[in-house]
Amino acid sequence: KVSSLAEIRDTASRLDFAKLGINMAELGAFSVGTGPRQVTVFVDPKCPYCHAIIQQIPALAGKYTFRILVVPVLGEESQRLTRMVSCAADQAAAAQAVMTGYRDALPQQEPCNLLPIQKRLVTAQLVGVKGVPYLVAPDGRVKGGVPQDLDSWLEGRS
Repeated sequence: KVSSLAEIRDTASRLDFAKLGINMAELGAFSVGTGPRQVTVFVDPKCPYCHAIIQQIPALAGKYTFRILVVPVLGEESQRLTRMVSCAADQAAAAQAVMTGYRDALPQQEPCNLLPIQKRLVTAQLVGVKGVPYLVAPDGRVKGGVPQDLDSWLEGRS
């Protein structure tokens, strides 16, 4: 039960993908980590701030499972790299490329299903992603940009 203006604001500012009818499996998210709590991260391949977030993920991978949604919002090279990882024949290698900076070309599956990329872009618009990185904590809180301390933010302490 919501009984105060502060609670209304708090409830309205949280994202619940399931309540919105968004099936994460259809978005082609890369999953990193084995933790019981889900974190969703929208990133662009050419975004240096996104790489700053990605570099922090391995240290938290036992505590959280990160769903990384690669969205091409920063131009043609972002589009090329997003397609490269989304269409990779080996999705484990693609996830590794996302984590390490898209250095190597990946063998592609042909034909490539571009629908997950399109669904990611529509989902980003639907949930109000204005820039990347964009984080959704396990409790649904959202943040654009890089938190000073990712773990503290995910825990709701900052």
